[in-house]
Amino acid sequence: MNRGESGIAGVLSRFARIVRPEARTYSVFLNGREIGKIRMLESKVEEGVVGYLFSRGFIRDTSPIEEIRVEGTEVFVEGDPEMEYPMEYPREDLPSLSSRFCVEKDLLLTLPAIRNYGIFLNGEMYVIREESRKALLYKLVGTGLMRGMNIRESLILTDALVSEEFVTVTARLGVPVIGSDRGVSSGAIRLARKTNQTLFIRRGSWVAPVTAPYRIL
Repeated sequence: MNRGESGIAGVLSRFARIVRPEARTYSVFLNGREIGKIRMLESKVEEGVVGYLFSRGFIRDTSPIEEIRVEGTEVFVEGDPEMEYPMEYPREDLPSLSSRFCVEKDLLLTLPAIRNYGIFLNGEMYVIREESRKALLYKLVGTGLMRGMNIRESLILTDALVSEEFVTVTARLGVPVIGSDRGVSSGAIRLARKTNQTLFIRRGSWVAPVTAPYRIL
């Protein structure tokens, strides 16, 4: 036991290290054909795969999917044969989100901040841990799709840097508000202005809207 770790705190600390999920590389098969690999933690694998399929243009929602089966490090997705051919998503076709959904600053300051996390908040709060920013994005998107949320009245908060890809995928999904404890890239800001998404940065006890600030009250 490390110095300073004693009693319950020491036990919990050691237990957290023991049960820490391991990152694995998963091969994704769509109707029997391998379409790619994803490296992610062992939790919420199905959500990660659904988010991957959405992000890569294979699906627009979960209706074409009949079955998702995880066998070791292989994930098999079965369903509509049309899923096998990814749809094109030209950048100019990204929607401009008109949602008037607003969120209170006080609520944003009460949401937890832990390392390598993302929160999808829509009435219920879904907290996701992930080491990879890309895998975290996939799992957030997959969670929204699989839970049947009213995504246009929801927000995502993460400690990952919000990138242009993050904005692109969440705009297609319809998420109006995205926040980060780390920051947002210049490309993400330019794109969010076009899609009318609200980006904000959270630092300790303050929240700073970067784009479309009217959604932060």
